[in-house]
Amino acid sequence: MQEQQIFEERFIDRVPTLKANEIIYNMEELNKDYGFNLPIKRSNRYKQQNIQTLMDNREEIVRRIVSSRDKRYFASLKQEQAEKNKIQPKTYSTIGNKQQRLYKLYRTMKKPKPFIKTFRDHYEELREYWRTNKVFGSYNSFNQWRKQNKQQQQIVDEIMERLERTPHNWRINFEQLTNEGRRLLFPRLKEFFKEHIDTIPIINKYKLAYKVNGDWHYKQLKPETYNELMENFTEEHFIFDLEDINPEYFYEEGGQKLPEWSLFSELSFSPFAETKANKDVGGSFFQYLATESTPKIIIEYLKRLQIFDTLVNKKNQQREELDDCCFIYALKQTGCYDENTLNQMRLRIQNRYLSQTAIESLCNEFKIHLKLSLIDDNSTRKNKKTTVQSSSKNTRKSFLGVKDAEENRTHVMNVYENHYFIEEKTPFSTYYIKHISEESEENYNKELHSKRYIDSRYYVTSSTLVRELMK
Repeated sequence: MQEQQIFEERFIDRVPTLKANEIIYNMEELNKDYGFNLPIKRSNRYKQQNIQTLMDNREEIVRRIVSSRDKRYFASLKQEQAEKNKIQPKTYSTIGNKQQRLYKLYRTMKKPKPFIKTFRDHYEELREYWRTNKVFGSYNSFNQWRKQNKQQQQIVDEIMERLERTPHNWRINFEQLTNEGRRLLFPRLKEFFKEHIDTIPIINKYKLAYKVNGDWHYKQLKPETYNELMENFTEEHFIFDLEDINPEYFYEEGGQKLPEWSLFSELSFSPFAETKANKDVGGSFFQYLATESTPKIIIEYLKRLQIFDTLVNKKNQQREELDDCCFIYALKQTGCYDENTLNQMRLRIQNRYLSQTAIESLCNEFKIHLKLSLIDDNSTRKNKKTTVQSSSKNTRKSFLGVKDAEENRTHVMNVYENHYFIEEKTPFSTYYIKHISEESEENYNKELHSKRYIDSRYYVTSSTLVRELMK
């Protein structure tokens, strides 16, 4: 109990004197090593809030640390506190000179040898400087690298401040980061992506650019590109590996895979200037995400249409629902196809994007009759929803595939923003969807009639639901 009181007094005196980055570091250590979940404000201007968080939890912090630390540590604290109060430590009051000398020798032997530790640290620094400079060529001398290494906390803070100011238009220069800086940046950057990038509603409206070996490469931020980027976004791939990475790494333009994060010299994220092109009634991933304000019951239903609120799962990996292209996913939702038949269809698909010709061929092969409606809310025509027609032996037909098909091979679908999904009646009332911003979620299948709620008489279709949510 006395040890805990001494430590708590020390805690109260010491915490307010720490710098902002030291407070953040200590809070991270408490969360990591002692099982806390302290909220951390990662900016110098929130220093006082972080101090208050520590003070509010000081009793539990002290209790956990006291229960895990070596008793000798508290012996030194007792001695330090006694000297501070000008009280002679009781530990030595009855100990003779010889015993004092033996005790001092024992403590000296238990201390790590500073020379060996310094030498080892210096060797590791030299090794990191040599390996990283082989790849990036950022430093003129080891002393320059070492000076930069001492400024990593400040550099990381500045990077995060720039990202927070313009979360959808930024650039990160990784060449100014040592491995220490990368370790500091990784958890904060991961949280930034989760908060600002995972949730943006229009993925295809942005582009990703990265610099490798002095050359810039550009990719439109399609779901598959973003998923690949985030699957690679682990601490293992973010920190420059001094053992395994070949400093002569060469990244080919147009390569199938993105390079590891540790090999990016720079990374940028910015709006994508889209060029106009002829329309093709093909299928690809839906390029919008459900917003945070969307009711949970609707988010759950939208999964049937392969529309989500985030592209990744809780492990920050691509959702398994995105493994299929939208057309195969829509067929799967009909419940008319077993896994063996779906696998046969998947073997025919060479690309996540399916053209109308490819879908027509697939429908013919598997004896499918598909009535398809194209929805184009930007069209100048009065009717924004039109039937897709195809040609067969110089004749036009208002369906894809075969004319006469079994009932379980006859489907109705929509294509909206190049995304296929099934057309069906939803469980949501027309009244609820029209008043979604003001109605309670529990009234999803109700309508207001004569000032009271009744079971709805009218329900929206899946195409109407999506179009209403896009307004």
